[in-house]
Amino acid sequence: MLRGFKILFVILIPFHTIAFIRKKKITPQFIITVIVFCTSILQAMATYGTNARFSFPFEFIMVISVMLTLKEPVSKLVAGYMPRNVVV
Repeated sequence: MLRGFKILFVILIPFHTIAFIRKKKITPQFIITVIVFCTSILQAMATYGTNARFSFPFEFIMVISVMLTLKEPVSKLVAGYMPRNVVV
């Protein structure tokens, strides 16, 4: 599951960047994306190899970013499937 969140996060990096350029609005998802992306670039410049211990502090942040991004589309999808006569 964690690998899936990481893959979604990498896929969403261009989405958040383009959304920021178009709307000129800083969102929490964009800030998280920039922080994780910049630190990963700095880590890649400092260390080279398969040492994954530096990614652990950012895995939680990546999961939060993906969940924040998918919150609205998923809630709209779920709301579309709810019967009209159910009181929530």
